[in-house]
Amino acid sequence: MKRFFLIIPENKKWMEAQEKHHKAEQNVKDVSRLVRREMFSELHPETVELGSAASSGSVPKEIVIEARQRQLHHTLMKELLTSFTTIGKQTIALYRTRTWEQKSKAIFFYFHKSLGNMDQELTCSLFLINFMTFQNWITQKWYFGKWVHYVEAFKVSDILPDMPATYRKNYEDVDASSQVQIDSKFRNSTPGHQYVSALSSGTRQKNRNEAGKSDNITYLLQTTKTVSSGRKVKYTQQEEFLISTVVMKWEIGNPLSKLAAYNLLISTFGHEQEA
Repeated sequence: MKRFFLIIPENKKWMEAQEKHHKAEQNVKDVSRLVRREMFSELHPETVELGSAASSGSVPKEIVIEARQRQLHHTLMKELLTSFTTIGKQTIALYRTRTWEQKSKAIFFYFHKSLGNMDQELTCSLFLINFMTFQNWITQKWYFGKWVHYVEAFKVSDILPDMPATYRKNYEDVDASSQVQIDSKFRNSTPGHQYVSALSSGTRQKNRNEAGKSDNITYLLQTTKTVSSGRKVKYTQQEEFLISTVVMKWEIGNPLSKLAAYNLLISTFGHEQEA
């Protein structure tokens, strides 16, 4: 069949390409098989010691289960190590507790043509900001006044230190003194109300005094309160119980699922009023 197929000259190149593709796929399978054999040798009968079930050509069920557990453990640890840096950044600098000066640096990056260039997905991934939250900042007019004067005052040199070091080097050639030109629709978004900060024109003391005297002027602080951020915990006893249980279950190697946590809370606290 192959000889007949190759009679037509146009089919020769296609046949060669198909053979190369098949050979490449086979090489990948062979390498994958060797890796699995090295990591989980107990799954291969020829490597099991004499006296085991290898003589019958089968692998003991206990060994298979243990090897699969090891494989799941390797996968889980790989995912944790890969996401460790991101998890740490998210817990240290949540966007909910950032000041508007810090949030404005992400907005500056987004609008700058040599940085984010209006790429919202790139901006949110670099600065660890929820996509929909960032979209509200740049589309909802009641947010504009909180960041527009920051963005107009910033330079590229003010933004780069806040970027992850692994990505910062990609923007080293950008003019450090360049700024962003903001469209007029962002400046006149809150008529009758004005936001000022340490970067606004005039002295800081003057701006704070004016904000204190007028209800139409808001002074944006450079710090934010993290103690009262978020909703106050209503059921402290249940929270402490659940946290300690989750930690204990994790430490003994039997993690608690969400469904199990719900059922545990219901069984422990759900019928206190009926008792």
